[in-house]
This record gives sequence, structure tokens and C-alpha cells, in this order.
Amino acid sequence: MTTRKTLDDWLSWQESLHTAAIDMGLARVERVRGAMGLKPPVR
Repeated sequence: MTTRKTLDDWLSWQESLHTAAIDMGLARVERVRGAMGLKPPVR
């Protein structure tokens, strides 16, 4: 295991582990909620 000497080194390493972007917008959350079979919140 390589030691990361600086925060920048560690952040660069973390960013390189998973290069695909993850959609965390509200539309994605709504799709996940539906896939889980959860009802929308009552307003």
C-alpha cells in the first residue's frame, strides 16, 4: 500500500478509484424511491 503524503495526493487517489460520475440529483432519488417501492411523501 502506497502512503499518500499530502491531502492533495490522497484526494487525487480517491478520485481515481471510481471514474464514472454518479447522478445524485432529485430525479435519480425519485427513481430509486420508486424502485424500492416506497410511497412519495405526503405534502
